[in-house]
Amino acid sequence: MLQRLRGDLSLVYGPGQRIRKLVALLFNPNVRACALIRIACCESKTAYRIARNLLVTLHSIDIGEGLEVGVPLSLPHPIGIVLGRGVVLGDGVTVYHNVTIGAKNSEYPVVQDNVTIYPNAIIVGGVTVGRGAIIGAGKFVDRNVPSNKVVR
Repeated sequence: MLQRLRGDLSLVYGPGQRIRKLVALLFNPNVRACALIRIACCESKTAYRIARNLLVTLHSIDIGEGLEVGVPLSLPHPIGIVLGRGVVLGDGVTVYHNVTIGAKNSEYPVVQDNVTIYPNAIIVGGVTVGRGAIIGAGKFVDRNVPSNKVVR
């Protein structure tokens, strides 16, 4: 978990700068939300419950138990995000505000590496969003998206 958190911090602040990264955990909403998601994704049910409650309270972010998240994760505006329990996010995924990624008929999306999901997008069902794809603002996705595709 700490290694993954270091990856998130390096995305924002680059290598080194330990003091700055520590301060960022407290005061930078992007970093704080990513850290809480990392804590929630560890094996402890207690850690999940505490981190999830903090995410809901501080950021209006709701995540399901069992969410899988790659490194780094970027949340430029971490508010109003819903990530379902069976969702898989690859490495280098960027999720903007008011995004929902969740179930349809008990199936969850897989978002591959280096995908950007812009505000108010909704991704549902057992779909795969391919590497490097871009999901535009306000788009509804319930079908597979090929790699490097822009959904406008």
